[in-house]
Amino acid sequence: MLTFVGLTVFHWLGWTALNLSENQTLALLEIVRIGLGGYVVGRSVEKATIAWKQS
Repeated sequence: MLTFVGLTVFHWLGWTALNLSENQTLALLEIVRIGLGGYVVGRSVEKATIAWKQS
């Protein structure tokens, strides 16, 4: 996951290969967005489960 974030940041800073197309960049951003969403949902479920077990 951090690799995709790093590639995205490097592209924004201009440190990537010149042959990287806009579609490839958007695909990387989509992967980062899906991964971040999965992380947020996973953490929420984890906290809700802990609260449910304690009550």
